[in-house]
Amino acid sequence: MRRHRAARLADDFEKAGRLEIGPHPFDRLELIERAARVAERAARELGDRNAARRHERNDNERGRVGHAARAVFVDRARIGRFEGFAAFDEGRGQRERLLEFHSAQHASHEESGALSVVDLARERASHDGGIGGGVEGAAVSFVRDRAPHAGFGHVRWDSIRSGRSPQAVPAHFVPLDTLGVTVDAIVFFAVAFTTFRAPAAGVAALVCIEPFGFHRDVGHTTITLAKVALVAAILALALRRPRLGVLGEPAARGIALAGLAVAAATALSIVHAAHRGPVLRETLKALEYLALFATVVVATRADRRADFGAYAFAGVVIAVGLLALRQEWSGAPSGLWFHDHPIPRIAGPLEGPNQLAGYLGIALSAVFASRLGRQRAVLHDGALGIGAASLVLTISRTGLLCGTLSLALVGLLSRTRVPRRAPLLAFAGGALFGVAILALAGYEATHSSAGFHLLGRFSDVAEAEKPGSVGTRSQLWRAALLLWHRSPLFGIGAGNFELSLPSAGYPHLRTHANSLYLQALAEGGVILLAATLALTFFSIWTFARGPFRLPLVTAAFAASVGFATHQIFDLLVFFPKVGDLFWIVLGLGAATIDAERAKKQGVASAAPPSER
Repeated sequence: MRRHRAARLADDFEKAGRLEIGPHPFDRLELIERAARVAERAARELGDRNAARRHERNDNERGRVGHAARAVFVDRARIGRFEGFAAFDEGRGQRERLLEFHSAQHASHEESGALSVVDLARERASHDGGIGGGVEGAAVSFVRDRAPHAGFGHVRWDSIRSGRSPQAVPAHFVPLDTLGVTVDAIVFFAVAFTTFRAPAAGVAALVCIEPFGFHRDVGHTTITLAKVALVAAILALALRRPRLGVLGEPAARGIALAGLAVAAATALSIVHAAHRGPVLRETLKALEYLALFATVVVATRADRRADFGAYAFAGVVIAVGLLALRQEWSGAPSGLWFHDHPIPRIAGPLEGPNQLAGYLGIALSAVFASRLGRQRAVLHDGALGIGAASLVLTISRTGLLCGTLSLALVGLLSRTRVPRRAPLLAFAGGALFGVAILALAGYEATHSSAGFHLLGRFSDVAEAEKPGSVGTRSQLWRAALLLWHRSPLFGIGAGNFELSLPSAGYPHLRTHANSLYLQALAEGGVILLAATLALTFFSIWTFARGPFRLPLVTAAFAASVGFATHQIFDLLVFFPKVGDLFWIVLGLGAATIDAERAKKQGVASAAPPSER
């Protein structure tokens, strides 16, 4: 529930009485449908506390913000009337009340993250038997088994039992506790020691830690494992006294200057910003990306051992993929309706399915490029299979297309002589497994061959009829152009787009522009758009000339092309888990190219004049 909307408990109960009962469930369970309006705890980025709410959402979700489920099963025998909810003994456990349902990412259900009372205003989607039914973007987290509807939910009832307003128990705040301090300290010293002894292993540690947040709130910012690891790596490198001049070499310099231009343009957008906090947050985030890029470049030039990174990418794809696939049965953070049946869209430890698709598009490029440099690599083949299955089950059309584009570029450009058959079979096998899961889900929903029409989701470009509070791309793109006209040069302020949507004629929307380039145009005007396009250009052009016999260069080029294409239809770099990985790959690729150039120059200068 949004913080500015004070809700009274009696009003919620009155609205609950107007709810309709869905399809008849088994035994005593009734399907209760309601609007998906509950915002849960999100990760705050660096500078601004407001980021913890709805300010990092994309398509289905913004950052670590989950929407409450549209539908939950209520056991009438145990609960009875809605008024009886407040009487339940907390000690009996959440599973006694609403079973096994995760309306948001499991990380949002940490010990201190109490969930608010739901907004029970009825917003029924159009269940016309088609795909989506207008609820794409609402979190529909169901456990799927043999029953037509076998998803169950749980929420914490602290605020109801005490009679307080839901606003009295912040849904997003997770204070730094003893466990958080302990984990952060372990990660800090482990990464610092690893980086000091072997900088390449430190970069591998950054890759492995990056998708796992473990957020803890301190003041107006959030501590994450990725931030802790980055600070540890920087301090460890400082103790080694590495050559910082490598940042001035051609490949690293071009990307760094383009990234610095983006940070400067983001800061300049404060000129006409109605809300300055988000501008500061986005500026600090851009600077954080630059710090990560510089750390990776310096560490890679100090230690050229590539095996650490190669195995790190494969291992983290397997870990992330397995956590995501688990949500097919344990509950996903979002989904879509198909013939009145919820189809989960998996996300794993990422913020949402579209973010997972973008993450996998980058990571799989690195895994595939590394695999083509090895005759046998069971770990890499397993990563390709698991990653492909996860990519399909995100049901992200643009993500699947752009991820496949990146992998195709790797396969076409790589100059290694390793046979492609084994890795391609691994990827194809994983993709077919994902398709089979979707086909089975469609058949369970219809009990006929019509269920296979679910696979048509990947070729369907129609927009949802009732997209809820996330809107459609046509609405958001129209709003972006309208807002840009108000301040063509400096924009309306970084992070201000979703806050300005009501003034653009969309008071019910609270989301992003679903396009990096239109978001940059609206929020930072022509200046930020130009800087964003410059960064996109350098991220591709730097690697476009190879040498493609080096796996990291091939991966950086393919990932940059796929990522730039994906962000025509999505805003991915806004999410640190995706943005961090992208900048790590850029750093690895730039360092590899500069090291190769320095090596050739050294050989040329050492040769006799007659051989030059």
